[in-house]
Amino acid sequence: MPERDNCLTIVIATRDHPLRIRPQLQLYKQANFACPLIIADSGEAPEAAHVRDLAQGPVTYRSFEPRLSLCAKLASVVATVDTPLVLLSPDRKIMFPHAIDAAVAHLMRHQDYVAAMGYGIGFTLRDQTVDIDRVVVFTPTIADDDPLQRHYHLMQRYQPWLWGLFRRDALANALAAASAVRGYLFQEIMLGNAMVLQGKFARLPLIFRMEGAEQSLTTLKESDPLFWFADDPRSFFRHYIHYRNHLARFIAAQAIAVPAGTDARQLIDTLHAVWLNRNFDDGVLNHATRRLLGDAIAPLPTVRARPAWQPVGKGDVASPPKSPCYIWRHGVLNAEPRGEINISRDEQKQAERQLDTYLMYQVE
Repeated sequence: MPERDNCLTIVIATRDHPLRIRPQLQLYKQANFACPLIIADSGEAPEAAHVRDLAQGPVTYRSFEPRLSLCAKLASVVATVDTPLVLLSPDRKIMFPHAIDAAVAHLMRHQDYVAAMGYGIGFTLRDQTVDIDRVVVFTPTIADDDPLQRHYHLMQRYQPWLWGLFRRDALANALAAASAVRGYLFQEIMLGNAMVLQGKFARLPLIFRMEGAEQSLTTLKESDPLFWFADDPRSFFRHYIHYRNHLARFIAAQAIAVPAGTDARQLIDTLHAVWLNRNFDDGVLNHATRRLLGDAIAPLPTVRARPAWQPVGKGDVASPPKSPCYIWRHGVLNAEPRGEINISRDEQKQAERQLDTYLMYQVE
């Protein structure tokens, strides 16, 4: 796709892990990607020489203060981009070139779409076995013409839309709005809503990215509304009100009309109650309550537990013995809802070929 290199800039966000970028650059090199690449590093001592030589196209290396929020860092970077499309990528996730090309083609054909991505799939690497064990993001395309309907459908089944392909102008607008909000969780949600209010989201039936079982730098209390609420309800709602008011102002600034007789803030509150209802779990809340009452029970976790190893079972598909060996779990190949998640055998083979390259160059 020669036109891809003229319309796309790739932005890789990293923090003290520039070596993680090497295998991703090998994937791009193998796929003949020669588009501009910007490495945005929040590490203490950035060093780019060993990755510049691996890139096909021009590389810009930028250093940021570790305390700067992710949205503010990305906003600063995207403001310098000249191409109409931007791919946002972290150093900890594997972005697949074939799916990026499909997303670029989709946005070039459909001007009313502002974002495109495919499925996010999780795996656990154990020795030389790649255990593909979970579907992380999958919610369907949001294609309503009414921006408030799109806002509703995003929050009804919220999953993050941070790492994907975006139109630059809409992304710059959304990142500026998200940077004004406090708290990682609400910045992330503000970014998604500011994007979907500007245009449609496409979920392509392809594996767009894969992610390992490494622990996130963001704790559950920062990224999950249930755990934040359980830890400090007053802080949660104080941040929510700040976010809600910014979102209402963004809707007004975009000249999006709310239905007659409807208050924008009330609409946002009821929409987000749907989101919170889906996230709140009685067991976790009861556990937090018992802790507050003084019961001698374990504290709530601060990070998500890694998936436990399971032997190959009925419905799992294992590749012939080789290095690496791939196990596609039944829960991935037959994930629900079936009408929304469809990973073909050809797509599995594409993923395995690209993972072969990625893992060959992986440095721990």
